[in-house]
Amino acid sequence: MDFDESPEEAAFRAEARAWLEEAAHTEAARGLRGATPSLASGWIARAKRWQAHLADEGWACIAWPRACGGRGGTVAEAAIFAEEAARPGLSANALAVGVSMAG
Repeated sequence: MDFDESPEEAAFRAEARAWLEEAAHTEAARGLRGATPSLASGWIARAKRWQAHLADEGWACIAWPRACGGRGGTVAEAAIFAEEAARPGLSANALAVGVSMAG
C-alpha cells in the first residue's frame, strides 16, 4: 500500500497550510490556540466563532458534498486539513461531534 501523498494531495496541503497561516491571526481564531476547552473560559463561544469562519471560507466539512454545505473533498483531504490545523494549534473541527450528528 502506498501512503505517499499524490500531487493533488500535496497541492491541497499547501493551500490549506497557507490559508491556516493567515486564519491563525484572525479574530475568529483568537483565544483558541492552546486553550483548554471549558464552559467557564468561554471556549465554546470561541469554537463556534472559529467553526463559522471555517464554514464561511469553505474549510468546514471538507469531505461533505458541496450540495450539503461541504467542500466536496476526500477523506484524505479532511485528514490533511486536520493535520495542518494542528500545526498552529487550531482545531479543524472543534465541534466535530455536533457537526457530524447534524450532518
